[in-house]
Amino acid sequence: MQVALVGLGVMGKNLALNLIEKGLTLVAYDKNPDAGAELISCAQSLGLAERLHIVSDLGDMVRRLESPRSILLLVPAGELVDRVCTDLVEAGVAKEDIIVDCGNSNYKDGIARKLKYQNKFEFATMGISGGAEGARHGPAMMASGSEGGWERVEPWFEKVAASYNGESCFARVGQSASGHFVKMVHNGIEYALMQLIAEMYQLLRHGTGRSPKEVAAIFDQWSQDTLNSYLLSISSHILSLETEQSEPLVDLIDNKVGAKGTGLWTAQNALELGIAVPSLVAAVQARHLTNTIDTHAAKEMTYANKTTIKVDVDLEELKDAFYLASLLSIVKV
Repeated sequence: MQVALVGLGVMGKNLALNLIEKGLTLVAYDKNPDAGAELISCAQSLGLAERLHIVSDLGDMVRRLESPRSILLLVPAGELVDRVCTDLVEAGVAKEDIIVDCGNSNYKDGIARKLKYQNKFEFATMGISGGAEGARHGPAMMASGSEGGWERVEPWFEKVAASYNGESCFARVGQSASGHFVKMVHNGIEYALMQLIAEMYQLLRHGTGRSPKEVAAIFDQWSQDTLNSYLLSISSHILSLETEQSEPLVDLIDNKVGAKGTGLWTAQNALELGIAVPSLVAAVQARHLTNTIDTHAAKEMTYANKTTIKVDVDLEELKDAFYLASLLSIVKV
């Protein structure tokens, strides 16, 4: 089975290695030739280079692929997706070919593209969750928007995706751009969960006077039980890290949080649909607040330092409260 991939950044490179490891023959392209060279080097070290072909342009990619073609895009969301789609049309893709946008595009853009390219090729979307590690070893994959193209590649992506209790984490979730809609909501839930973890840390660190390592130990214990999750586990790991001078790494990280937009999109769509998502909205606003410290208004405000009042917290009760808040974030972000 042949598949092509455009975009060999961190996610693209790791997904490429996963694809060829699972037995697919991959034709890959990136405008940066160093990205292709790095991927070839990684494939050679794994003994998989014979399944990988790096091409210098999209025309060569299209010529190498047998028809009907299956092409994945892992490029930054926005106009670059349309630019690559247009270039692929000019390179010779046909109506029976499927092109899948696997980036973090707004689902509304996906709906528009489905209509825009309907007579040029089959446009589909797929949300990919799990970050670089997931892309390499098995992500969750939320596919949509294809009338026939998925039939060709679905059996392979069921192998590429993660598995849970013996079932693949690849799913076709609907038509049009519903894959990106599901991924957007998924990310919105993560926003709320990360804010909960941050507030638990704030309470334990400043409310009870515990050190980051002590908080890490509590999070690690919680993650062994019903609260087991990647987000809590990675938070525990980060809080346990120290410099060579035994300074907590977390104290050296700038207190500013960025965002790629999916949390904001989820909040906006919820408001448009009349759905209350208070945890998510609070999480998005909290991120925005971390970036106001350099504004003129913030610089003009001064506050007297106050000693934080220490509180006694029952860890079992706090764990139960965190568990309930996490469930509510998933049921109604």
